[in-house]
Amino acid sequence: MKKIISLVLATALIVTLFTACGSKDEGATTTTGGVTTVTMWTALSGATLDVLNSIAADFNNTVGKEKNINVQVIAQGSYTDTSTKMKAALQAGIKSDYPDIIHLNSNGAFDIKQSPDVVWADDMIAKDKSIDMSKLNKNALQAVTYKGKLLGLPLSNSSIVLYYNKDMFKEAGLDPEKPPVTIADLADYAKKLMKKDGAKITRYGISTQPGIYQLSSWIPMQKTKTFQTEKEDGRAGLPTKVIFDTEGTMKTFLTEWKKVIDTGALDCMDTSPRTSFEAKGTAMYTESMVQLRTLEKNQVTNASDPSKKIDIGIAKFPRVNAESNPGTAIGGSAIFLLNRGNEKTLDAAWEFEKYLTTPDVCANWFIKTGYYPLNNDAYNNQALKDFLSSDPKSQIPLNILSDSKGYEYMQEPWVPSYDDFKAAEIDNIVSLSEGKQDIDTTIKNITEKCNTLLSDYAKSNPEK
Repeated sequence: MKKIISLVLATALIVTLFTACGSKDEGATTTTGGVTTVTMWTALSGATLDVLNSIAADFNNTVGKEKNINVQVIAQGSYTDTSTKMKAALQAGIKSDYPDIIHLNSNGAFDIKQSPDVVWADDMIAKDKSIDMSKLNKNALQAVTYKGKLLGLPLSNSSIVLYYNKDMFKEAGLDPEKPPVTIADLADYAKKLMKKDGAKITRYGISTQPGIYQLSSWIPMQKTKTFQTEKEDGRAGLPTKVIFDTEGTMKTFLTEWKKVIDTGALDCMDTSPRTSFEAKGTAMYTESMVQLRTLEKNQVTNASDPSKKIDIGIAKFPRVNAESNPGTAIGGSAIFLLNRGNEKTLDAAWEFEKYLTTPDVCANWFIKTGYYPLNNDAYNNQALKDFLSSDPKSQIPLNILSDSKGYEYMQEPWVPSYDDFKAAEIDNIVSLSEGKQDIDTTIKNITEKCNTLLSDYAKSNPEK
């Protein structure tokens, strides 16, 4: 009898805990007093989260007030944290525990794209027909397109750029208005920018670790419609193997990259290049264009300390070689709708998603965060025009966007075991940088590891 009572109590406790996990502040959607509450899970944090909350508040006070909708944005930690929570909710299948909108990066999009509870943006657009899709950025849309169908709506989209210290360029006899164009240029600049005290490097020429993010541009810019993996980097189906080995694109890249390695000016172990850049420990680094806002903000904060002053340069991501096309991968995170079994809340969530695509909201999003405006009409916004006049550096990403028209296929791959795939590339390129293996061995090791990850997943999770 005691065992039975204990079992009953334990079961009751589990039910109570699970119910608590699905409480209102974790994502339950309610309709109270005629107002439909929509919850959005996001991975944003800090100042960017503040901007999203401000946009949600503006929606609630305008369109939301008119249509009796109230949006609540709930931060869930990192993109990995958000994706993990989302996968757990989908696996449990309790729709009342879902958010109405989920904000995920490309890794998270891969995880949920096959779920029957994801409502595809294409289906909502076909039903509503109130979004002029011709106004939206094609590169950003391609980032969330699977087998020719739009899965979600882009939100936080950017491109990779080169940051550099203009004062260090001048000191090294380099023109600060003429940043490196190719990887060979990058090697030449890095060597000139490096500083040594005897055998000790006191300033690196460049800090970066090439991996899936950088290679999303460096591989497909070499040939028309070439990718890291088959199935168009996972946008046309589930990939089972890489193709940068057989097509020779990885060898072309690494042959050029070896020029940077051979200068001795590369810090290939630096996992926080922005920190090193701000500490003047490196002259150049590659990262997302949105870091410009942080760099500029920190310059204002440190204005009273001359030793921390940096004249920031921002340039287009260097080409592999002179034959490379002018495109750069443009993508990032997106928002996705979930079917919670209630058409009213689904329609309410869609109203907020549509609001996020309007020109003025997109303009404000770019000004405040640095992420590309999704709606091309945002460039007609006077506040955005005034902002660009006051901050010319922010025009560089827009030039990249213009140069990338026609190269929408250049995207970050949708692959299983994303972190392991990324690690296989980075770890082996680091080993090459340290002289532990040659180019051919590096390609062989990356290919074998990545192919194992892809094929093992495909065998266990056959695409329906």
